[in-house]
Formats: sequence, structure tokens, C-alpha cells
Amino acid sequence: MKAVVSRLVLALTFGITACGDRSLDAHGDRGTIELAVREVPEEARCLRVAFSGSTGTRTKPFDLTPGTSLEFEETLPVGLVTIDARAFPLACSSVQSGSAPTYVLEAPVTARVRADSITRVALALQKSARVSLEVDFQNDGLGGASGPIELAVIGDTPYGNTQLERFPSLIEHIEGEAGLSALVHVGDIKNGSTRCDTSYFERIAHEFSRSSLPVIYTPGDNEWTDCHRANNGAYDPLERLATLRSLFFPEPGFTLGARRAVLSQATLAEHAAFVENRLWTAASTVFATVHVTGSANGLAPWFGTGGGADDPDRRIAEVEARIAAALDWIGRTFDLAEDEEALGVVVFMQADTFSGTTNGFEAVIRLLAERAAAFARPVLLVQGDSHRYLVDQPLANGSAAYGIEAPVPNLTRVVVEGETAEEWLKLRVDPASPEVFAWERRSLPDAAGVPAPEVP
Repeated sequence: MKAVVSRLVLALTFGITACGDRSLDAHGDRGTIELAVREVPEEARCLRVAFSGSTGTRTKPFDLTPGTSLEFEETLPVGLVTIDARAFPLACSSVQSGSAPTYVLEAPVTARVRADSITRVALALQKSARVSLEVDFQNDGLGGASGPIELAVIGDTPYGNTQLERFPSLIEHIEGEAGLSALVHVGDIKNGSTRCDTSYFERIAHEFSRSSLPVIYTPGDNEWTDCHRANNGAYDPLERLATLRSLFFPEPGFTLGARRAVLSQATLAEHAAFVENRLWTAASTVFATVHVTGSANGLAPWFGTGGGADDPDRRIAEVEARIAAALDWIGRTFDLAEDEEALGVVVFMQADTFSGTTNGFEAVIRLLAERAAAFARPVLLVQGDSHRYLVDQPLANGSAAYGIEAPVPNLTRVVVEGETAEEWLKLRVDPASPEVFAWERRSLPDAAGVPAPEVP
């Protein structure tokens, strides 16, 4: 877990200085290292510091008092030493091997211990994501299975009143499939020409919440970026986004439906608004949802909002912040996959990023291509938006449109069938299979209960 923790925490700053302004309480080939915590944060009662050098590793505990400063010295052999530190919410006497830290270093600090000076190291602790991760990794993610798992994936549904009435049956049919570990909705919970009313959102959130499966959802453009349209209610899109977040992500670290722990990007201070970006692991695979939508990823001008005026400053600022968050989340997803030696990565997003315009998607797709190529194991990109089932390898020969020259043959994309409440995608993840991923389209039975034929 050490590498995992360091990858999935907030950025941590530290400083190292050396000076010779006082004598050392050391002899021969030993020197002193002085460590300082300027302000002990809340939820920190014990600091465990590991010192690793040429003679091995030793760990020393220090009791903490929140709101105070702490300075301490350690005598160590001369030479390079690597320092790692973790703070726990318990007294040191109660910390066990499985205890989750509340504060950590992003990466170990390397310092040089000298016989003629004191090396000072300032530790600036920041919040750790390990508290959320610990549940996922100890239980191997949603479903708790180390072997093959299966998920249901839907998107662009329900569209219109007929599908809205049929939607509970779709969920029930999915729940009736034995062995599923989760239900993923890749966005667009309504069509683009119906109202974005809160009552509608509440109805869909209720269907998700009562599911017997963990439900993971990433927003689409129809439920917020396009809500400025007159026939959508002429809403402010950013107000609708805030409403979506409050209704569909009331507990950022947990799913709707059957309550399961996931890691939310909201644990990171610099991207705290992005409760919808989720990450979890199962079957030697890392899964992530990334908020990337149609309508040029939100760049399309608003019209009809508050009387018909666009608001480009707010609109573009939101897009830029969301793209920055998406890049961070994709990076962390692949960092985690590499650290855990995962066999595969699955990224869910709403936008069909290969259906025409690249506007708004360039940075995301370029980073995805770069990280997937470096990962060199199967990567699955699952999208919605364009409504028609499609399987392809859009970056197998690079992409002139995106300026990607190197081929990325290990990235496969699946676009789920949309604009229907009669079909869903069954995704199987099998770490024993060389391909890791397999999928099939599943259909609801007809009104008489006759099973539909398998969809090719």
C-alpha cells in the first residue's frame, strides 16, 4: 500500500536544509537529523516516522497534540537516509499494522546525514486518501471478489415518458441477473429536449437509491450543460450541476443503491467540487468515472439562460476546472494501476469523443493515450452520448485529429446503446483471461415475459 498511498494523497510540500551552527550529540560516523511539524493537524494523535538507510529501516512513534508544533531529533549513521511519515487519529499505543493514516507524505523525503552538521527536515502533513482506499483494497473493491466480476452498464436513458415509465423495469431486470457487482450509468438521464426540473432528477435518483446493486453514475450533458435551452426550462447550467451533485452524490465516498465505499476526487482539496469522479478496484482492475460530457465538453455556448444571454466567463471557467480535474483523475487512475500492478483499467465517461469534434476533449484524450500506451495492458474506455452500440480501437493507429502519432493498440472503446430502456451491457472482468475484458448486450423480455433474443 505504500506506493498507493503516496500516489493518491494531496500534494505535500517539504523543505530540507543543513547547517553547522551547533554541536552534535553524536560520535564518529553518526550525525543528527532534526524533524519538525510546524502545526499538528486535527485527527492526528500519533506520528510514525520510518528512517531507512544503509543499515536498514527503523520506525519510531511520536505522540502528537493537535494545534501544537513538534520538533524532535534522531541520531543516525552518516549518509543518505529516506524518511517516511504517517499520522494516525489514535494514540501511538493503539496504532496497529492495519490502522489507516489520516495524514501522510506524498513521497518519502531523502536527506543526507553529516557528521559535522544538523540536517533539518520540515514535514508539512496533508490529508490522506487512504482512509477511503483502505476499504476498497482490503475488500478488493465493489463486490469483494478477487476473481472474475461482472457489471451492468447503461447510458442515455431514460429518454422521454415511455422510457421513464419503463426505466424501473430495466433496473429490476438488471438486478435479477445473478452475480453482478455494480450498475454503472454513463450519463444522460434524460433527452435533450425535456425539462431539467429538480423533481425529475429526484425521480431518477430515487430509482438509483433503491437499487439492490451499488450504482455509480457520471453526469451527461443533457442534465446540466444543455439545460439553458428554453424547452429544458432555461436553467442556469451551473446551478443544475450543483443540484445534480447534491442529489446523486450526497456521500461522495459511497455509492447510491447498495452502499459501497469508493474513492471520490472530493477527498483532494484542489478538486474538492468533483464529487462525481470516482475510483475503485476489483478483479485486479482499476475502475474510474471521469466527468467528460458532450456539447464539446460544456464549451458549447449557452442560449436561453436567464433571458437568452450566454455567460462565457463562468462557462469557460467551469470547463477549464473540470478538464484539470479530469486530467488529475486519469493520472491518479493509471498511477494506482501501475503501483498495484493491475491487469487492466476501465474508464467511464459520457462523451463520445470520437464522433466528430475534438473541441473540449483534446487534453483528456491525449493524456489517456499517453497513459494507456505506457500501461501496456488492456484499457477499456466506456462511453455513451451517440446512442448506437459500437466497439472500436480509435487510437490503434494514433489519431491525426488529436495529434497522437504513437499507436495505442491496447485501448478498446465500447459505446453503449442509448435512447432505450430495453437494453444494457454486461461487462465481464476476468483477470485470468489475456483480454481481461469481455462484454455482451442484454435485452429485456417483451411484455408477455418472453426473453428477447441475444443482441449481436
